[in-house]
Amino acid sequence: MVASWEDALEVCRSLPVNLLLACVVILTLSSSVNGAHEFDVFRMYQYELHGKSFGCHGSQVNMEARSSAASQLHRRCVVVRLSNLTEESFTHLVQRGAGALLVLMPETLHSPSLLGQWNALEQQLLSDEVSIPVYFAEETAELLSLHDNIANLVASEQSASVAESLLGVFTAQGYQMAVTAGESKPVKESPITTLVGKLAGRGDPQQLPTLAVVAHYDAHAITPHLAFGSDSNGSGVVALLELARLFSLLYSDARTKGAFNLLFVLSGGGKYDYQGTRHWIDSVQDSDDPVLANAHYVLCLDSIGRGDGLFLHVSKPPKEGSPAHAVLKSLKEVAESMPLDISVVHKKINLADERSAWEHERFSIKRIPAATFSHYDTYQSAKERHTAYDRRSGVDISVVKRNIHFLAEGIARHIYNLSSEGVGSNTRVFNTSQDEESDLLTSWFDHFTSHPRAQPLIGKEHSVLSTLEQQLSRSCPTTRHVSKPDRKDPDYIFYGLSKSVMTASSIKPGVFDLVLGFAVAAYLLMVYSALQAFPYATVMLSRLVGKLKKA
Repeated sequence: MVASWEDALEVCRSLPVNLLLACVVILTLSSSVNGAHEFDVFRMYQYELHGKSFGCHGSQVNMEARSSAASQLHRRCVVVRLSNLTEESFTHLVQRGAGALLVLMPETLHSPSLLGQWNALEQQLLSDEVSIPVYFAEETAELLSLHDNIANLVASEQSASVAESLLGVFTAQGYQMAVTAGESKPVKESPITTLVGKLAGRGDPQQLPTLAVVAHYDAHAITPHLAFGSDSNGSGVVALLELARLFSLLYSDARTKGAFNLLFVLSGGGKYDYQGTRHWIDSVQDSDDPVLANAHYVLCLDSIGRGDGLFLHVSKPPKEGSPAHAVLKSLKEVAESMPLDISVVHKKINLADERSAWEHERFSIKRIPAATFSHYDTYQSAKERHTAYDRRSGVDISVVKRNIHFLAEGIARHIYNLSSEGVGSNTRVFNTSQDEESDLLTSWFDHFTSHPRAQPLIGKEHSVLSTLEQQLSRSCPTTRHVSKPDRKDPDYIFYGLSKSVMTASSIKPGVFDLVLGFAVAAYLLMVYSALQAFPYATVMLSRLVGKLKKA
């Protein structure tokens, strides 16, 4: 009996140490971070063009998540679904001091009104600077659950009932969003590669006129990794490659060569004021190559993947008897026989504009006759060429094939001088057997437009370039022209960190930490009070044990 009392006394003497250990355990178990979820995010574009900055400058995020309905957004990362984001709401979020923005993007936008809403917002963001980090993530079930949890947290904080507020403090799930990829920096090497294929005509190639077909291969969107550009300009690229294949069949036989050199130019940097085209024109004109000096006409292709007709955009109306007028006449003869509606749209070049409206303007400035085919009637309506939702589903491959057939017959009619008076408007140069291989166009187009083609992602050894070069070289000898921005006064600057990993750490809301802090403080106060009274309790217990021994 006495031994048991002595053991109890020894336990009591070690009680302060046990209490402190218990406090440590409780504080450890009460941590408000329960777990973390990692997912890929794509940072909004950041680049400079002609000395002006575009896109978002921020990249680092380490903030608590909130929904757009929260009353307090200062230094918070706002998580919002794309369907709930408009031009006005974005501006309002920035004005309220949001520290960062994460936009959840669905795979497709089926509603025309929602697509129009997004296009308007995307063009606003692409045309200006944004001071806060803006990230985009593909909408998944997990991210939708995260979004809903954040919305529930905000709803609990704004609840009118005290009981509901207290319940929400302990049941709501919050998140700490973090991207620690560092600050974005300019990309040192930003080459733009232009591929040029040539079919030499019958006679002296140095003396023959040249007809060129041009299409830029890069795409543009709110973030580089979502720039697929199926219509703009995947449709133009595929059309150019098919035209090169068809005419290579004719030019492979000396008897069917035309009296024209044919150029097929796949240019880079099209979404950056056609930098690849500009540098290529300058380099050719500075050399002894007469290819552009003998330029008869340049046809640029941009967004020809849908629509009932085509618009031919020119900087100067074709004059009677000019090469431009002769080319247009041949094209119209074919269009009338298909039938296909062709309209000429005239827009003067404004040298004060920040960017060229169409690619042909780069040639027109150098007094090279040129035009652009597109299903867009105006440059303003064509702003949706720069969108993350220019996907494969928005392109009608049958329309692409129709336009290829129209262009091939129109160009052939011109270079072989086949007027409708002489051979009839329904005469075709390319027969069925020559066109059978175009059935592969669909699968090749699907493959080509399934990968992002933003110019900052396309280095000299990128698979997009190697694939395009391989395809074009099958039809004609192909050369590369690589240009880089001037180091002292660059026309463009790309920035890195376009893709990162965001971590969403599951936490309890800040109010929970406050309540927990008060609870721990009260507990520690009780422990402190017990420790202060412990010596007296020990003395009394010792006396009691002593009396029991004497007894």
